[in-house]
Amino acid sequence: MGAQLAAAQQWEDEVRWDTEFHGMFEDLSARVKVDEEETARLRKERDELLQKDATARERAVELLVELET
Repeated sequence: MGAQLAAAQQWEDEVRWDTEFHGMFEDLSARVKVDEEETARLRKERDELLQKDATARERAVELLVELET
């Protein structure tokens, strides 16, 4: 009887750990998705800023050429 009780308690502990692990995994998966979305947003913003910077530099060069002539 004692061995059966110990086995049942061990099984219960394993089920509880599996449930907790599954919950933690789902939480981490959700966090990864949010982080990936944020990374994509920041990359897009960076690319837009780099494009604006390149356009502004081109315009500055054009203006300097105009001033020199």
